[in-house]
Order: sequence, then structure tokens, then C-alpha cells
Amino acid sequence: MNRIFASITFALVVGCARDAAVPRSEPCALFRLPLTAGMQTTVLQGNHGSFSHTGVNEYAWDFDVPEGTDVVASADGVVIDVTDHFVEGGARDELRLRANRVSVDHGHSYQSVYQHLAPHSVVVRPGQLVYRGQLLGKSGNTGFSTMPHLHYELVDGSEQSMPSCFGDVGVPEQGQSVRSDNHFDPRGRIVIPQLSAMPRLSYARNDVELLTVLPVGILSNAVGLTGRALKPAARAVLYVTEREGGVVRSSSVPVGENGIFYARIDLKDLHGRYRFGVTLADQSGRFSYNMSTLLTILPLVP
Repeated sequence: MNRIFASITFALVVGCARDAAVPRSEPCALFRLPLTAGMQTTVLQGNHGSFSHTGVNEYAWDFDVPEGTDVVASADGVVIDVTDHFVEGGARDELRLRANRVSVDHGHSYQSVYQHLAPHSVVVRPGQLVYRGQLLGKSGNTGFSTMPHLHYELVDGSEQSMPSCFGDVGVPEQGQSVRSDNHFDPRGRIVIPQLSAMPRLSYARNDVELLTVLPVGILSNAVGLTGRALKPAARAVLYVTEREGGVVRSSSVPVGENGIFYARIDLKDLHGRYRFGVTLADQSGRFSYNMSTLLTILPLVP
């Protein structure tokens, strides 16, 4: 199985793939419907759907597929998030964060999300290289869901959905019948994909600018970065929190007179999906945070 190895400042993928990354100018040419070739389905809800495709999910699609339908990668990439232990679905608010899902990073801040998957059906794991058309798992009805279906969207590093399309069907609309042309053929893959990097102003709401590359997937036991304080501050803080909980780890460093700081945080023994952020603190070390991003922490592979 292909795996990713990483250091603090870079990631190297061991394996082969057809496309180094998804060019921003031609996303449609590389993406296909997340269903096996020949599968025909109806779009239950499209972009800007009034039921749930608003705000951070405004460019998503819901496809009408029965439970147990094969869900496949829409393009080549690296798996950065897997959740498949939830068993319940319904229209209750407490289920919004309990959908089984897979996320795949395609480079250039394109991440595909496949949601509401069946319990214990995912066949890939974080760090694995996958090809377009490769099986990820089975569709289901978990999380905030009123009926079996597949939720799909492209998101950036902050999990904000992005306008996108498919090479086989364009931009499908609600009620439209679509047919997949997503064929799985791993032969002839010759180029190595790259992980996406966090946008430079990912933490601007925390008054911080990133000056070095921070990958969407943090793949080592520690991460270091250089940043700039966008307002006067005594210290800068790197912090990790549970997805819906308090801070589990933090590291505080002085901010220079020019506003520049270098910070490093130890991630040893953390493994999985966490919220990660960079913010500013006063001289006593007290800080508040307005913005954090979901990042995957993988164990360092020897």
C-alpha cells in the first residue's frame, strides 16, 4: 500500500499517480462523478439547495443512491480523513457531526468529501494514495440525513465548499438524472501528487499570517512554522483542539519587534482529525481563538 512520509516542512508521496495536482484552470477535466462507471442516479439537492446546501456547504451535491452503493474517488489524490464508526442517521441537529465520511486531497487546496457512508464500510485509510474511480466505501444514511444518499463536494483547507464540476456531467442541478463515466484504471500512472497547503491568510481572523507552508495534512510528530502578527502582540500560540472540544496541546513563543515569530509544537501521540490554529497571546500567555482549521495528524512512518 502506498504511504506518505513527511517532515516538519514538507511531504513526500511514495507511489505513482497520473496527475501531479489538480490545475485550478481545469478542474472539470480531471473530476468525475463519485460513482462507478455506468451508474445512473438523480440529484436530490444541488448547489445552493435550500434544505442544507448553504453557507460552508453551498456548492455540494446529494445523489440518490441506495445504501451499499459503491462510492469511488472522483480524482487521484491522498486520503486525509476517514470516519466510519457512526451508525445513526436522522434530521436531528446533534447528528450533523456524526456522518461517516472520507476526504481526499487532490492538491491546490482541492479536497473532495464523501459523506453519509455506511458504518464500517470504508476500505481506505489516511495517508493512502487513491486513483480516480477507486473504491472508497459504501453509501449509507449516517449523520444529518433524512434518507439514504451520497453527499459530495469539493472544499478548501478550511472546509469551505468550492465551485466545482465533473468532466462527465458538468454542473448537475437538482432533479437532473446523471450517468457516471468514472472508470478505474490504475495503469500508466507516472506523476506524484502533492498535498495541498493551507492558504497564507487561513488564520487572519486570529490576526496571524502564515509565512511558511503548512500542509493540509500534518504528517509528522511535530510541526514548525514562521508567521507574522498582524497586530501588536507579545506572544504567538500554536494550538490543537478536539474537533468539538477544548485545547489538547499548545505552544507559546515570543513575537519579535518586527511581528515575526517562529513556533513549533509537538504532536507526538496525537493521531487523527483535529482542529489546528495559530493565534496571538498577551504577555501572560492568555489567548483566544476565532478561527481553527481541520487537519489530519498521521503517525510518522519509520
